[in-house]
Amino acid sequence: MVFSPGGATVSGKITGEVSATRPARITLVPQGPRQNNPMFYVRATSSNGTFNLSGIAPGQYRLFAFESLPISADENAAFLESYQSPGLALVLDVNSSVCNLELPLLRSGR
Repeated sequence: MVFSPGGATVSGKITGEVSATRPARITLVPQGPRQNNPMFYVRATSSNGTFNLSGIAPGQYRLFAFESLPISADENAAFLESYQSPGLALVLDVNSSVCNLELPLLRSGR
């Protein structure tokens, strides 16, 4: 096991109507074999329609913003299958920073 302080960061804003009283649920889902390891998932909630994720291990990911998200639903491949298209594909390296992303808000039962 290797520990490194060089985690990646991802930030941006949510597109669509985000409620100030109900922030969006942001989830960064690892792709490939890491998708089966919950340790590689990064989650946050939006603040004023923006998000910031940090300390991310290098690798391939898909980024989503959900209006609501049942606990651990993002770890279920069948649940995420219908959301693959609007999710943003990202490849992150050590110390990389991806800024100013525009992430569409995914509504329940879309």
